[in-house]
Amino acid sequence: MADRRVGGFLPREHGFWVMLLAPLATSVARHAADPLAWAAGLAVLAAASVAGGLVRHRVRREGAAQIASAALLACSGAPVELAAGAALPALSLLVLAWAAIFVANTLVVRGAFARAARRAARARALDGAAIAVCTTAALGFAFAGASSEALATGLAALVSTALVRTEPSVKQLKQIGLTITALATVAGVLLVL
Repeated sequence: MADRRVGGFLPREHGFWVMLLAPLATSVARHAADPLAWAAGLAVLAAASVAGGLVRHRVRREGAAQIASAALLACSGAPVELAAGAALPALSLLVLAWAAIFVANTLVVRGAFARAARRAARARALDGAAIAVCTTAALGFAFAGASSEALATGLAALVSTALVRTEPSVKQLKQIGLTITALATVAGVLLVL
């Protein structure tokens, strides 16, 4: 019975777990030999799971809250980086890369919902914004000499472009989710390097 209550409280959204775990795992992998990094990672996992459970119903209803949540979850690796003594500029680049990727992913999903509601102009705007976010980030990172972040966000721009060209519908959310998970995994590997 207790397992049901805990399981019912935790966020069930696939996207939440991808956006929480990808930056967290990336940061732990970057500092795998540091026990403080592991401790910070476990603390963030517990705190974010509880916080996600508390706000999940509100976030599910509002597109703006989903975008804000995506940007916030991009910070999940920050405490690990800080515990391991990472430099603030490197930490900032990492968080900005994840934020661009996650916001773009969220915009693609919101675009699918806009298409389902027969709001074609809104869907096109959301799709365009998804591509623009990652493309702008990739160019900015490349200009700044942040090659790992440029590669990760450049890949996200390509994936976003491929997704929006198919004009995905809400009936394809599972495929979108799997694509986004694969993107987060590859981006995480690039950001560990």
